[in-house]
Amino acid sequence: MNNGIETNIRITSRLKEGDLNALKEVYSRHWKNIFIIAFSFLKSKEDAEDAVQDIFMLFWNKKDYLDQNADYKPYLFRIAKNSLVNIVRSGVRQASDEMVDRTHPSSSATEELVEFNELSKFVEEAIDKLPPKRKLVFDLKRNQGFTKHQIAVEMGISITMVEKQLRLANSFIKNYLKINADLDVSLALLLISIFLD
Repeated sequence: MNNGIETNIRITSRLKEGDLNALKEVYSRHWKNIFIIAFSFLKSKEDAEDAVQDIFMLFWNKKDYLDQNADYKPYLFRIAKNSLVNIVRSGVRQASDEMVDRTHPSSSATEELVEFNELSKFVEEAIDKLPPKRKLVFDLKRNQGFTKHQIAVEMGISITMVEKQLRLANSFIKNYLKINADLDVSLALLLISIFLD
């Protein structure tokens, strides 16, 4: 089994035991990605920040539903997606009641969801095109939450090499998005500045 998944399963167990430090670790690893998703839905930094806090609180409150022997990440991101869809739907319903003669807001919400899905597709395409070693370094750092030192130990390479691989991976993904993703510029820039930070 992948070491990252084993680590996540141990975190799942700690979460179910009510370990707040486990929640802090999950938050530290994933808040940026969830913020990006929230921002793409809500188009407001303040609303996205509020949504992130609500998502992690809901995740904590529903920790008893976690499978003891499973990675917590799919459950966390399912909660995030469902929460954001509910927020958008609620906003659409409210706006629909208040705005009689304007274009129905649901079309805007749908466009935002399509735009985010398209952006995610391009990011995944770029990651898939990375050389195997670089892709593994990138995955360990961004998705598994490994430190540069942990990656160096895990892969038997120097920290300098880890930093070089991450720098090259980030540069490639940025360039791939600039060339291939004909999307909202502010969202693409946000992805580059936060997700690839």
